[in-house]
Amino acid sequence: MKKRVLMICALVLSGAVFALSAGAQGAVGNVPGQNDDLVVSSFNIRYGTAKDGKNRWDKRRDLVVETVRLMNADLVGMQEAMHFQLEFLDGELNEYARIGIGREGGNDGEFSPVWYRKDRLELLDSGTFWYSDTPEAVSKSWDANWERICTWGRFRDRRSQNEFVIFNSHWDHISQFSRTNSSALLHSRAAEFDLPVVLIGDFNTWAGSDEIVALSKPFPAAREGKSGSAWSDVFPVLFPGVCDCVGTFHGFRGKSGSRRIDLVLINKGFAPLDYQTVMYNHGGRYPSDHFPVRARLGWM
Repeated sequence: MKKRVLMICALVLSGAVFALSAGAQGAVGNVPGQNDDLVVSSFNIRYGTAKDGKNRWDKRRDLVVETVRLMNADLVGMQEAMHFQLEFLDGELNEYARIGIGREGGNDGEFSPVWYRKDRLELLDSGTFWYSDTPEAVSKSWDANWERICTWGRFRDRRSQNEFVIFNSHWDHISQFSRTNSSALLHSRAAEFDLPVVLIGDFNTWAGSDEIVALSKPFPAAREGKSGSAWSDVFPVLFPGVCDCVGTFHGFRGKSGSRRIDLVLINKGFAPLDYQTVMYNHGGRYPSDHFPVRARLGWM
């Protein structure tokens, strides 16, 4: 059997980049029950109908399960998940429940589901909206190549009793106009909750793009005169001045690209404590063409 290696690319304040390796039995981060910190992850698992040869879904699905378990997150937002992939994961990830529907409605098309740890979090409400001029209906606008969605959930943390909202997003990969409008829509939707909102996802644009930078600025929301709260990208908050050169899309090659497109952002109510790009693999075989990202958050 090939050696199973867990690699976590960690960036430290000195600016150095290093990788930690451990046996497959090792866990990442805090153990459930230790404290009130909340661990969130974003994981594009690559759609299961892709003709990926040795990297096709049935060859890597167990790696996806192992990666989720090793990340040990309280919430995992996935992207590009097809219904049959979710059915498999339902049978494996018994400690989690999930929310979200397909971008073509019901079980059709790609999902952007949120998995949550059932013993830690109480689901209070959830839904899906489309990045379009008609966000409540299956639709696409703004020159997007596909229907694009955001799955959201409102939760109560059973330990701290704090309530919060998570948005799991998958932006269009072609249209900057779509991504710019998607950024504005996120601000508007977040303004509807007087709660901390974690924003995760595959944004299909790098962390320093205009569309992402717009998320870090207060935005006048359309509804009831509210202003959307600004988000902060966890990475530069924790590592100011560090080279932002650990990309998350690698095309099954395992080599980090130059830019992050899979992000964790937070607004009021959260303090970032830790951030990792998780490079788990079996002898050079990877669970997806994206590296998942993982952040540990404290309550303010």
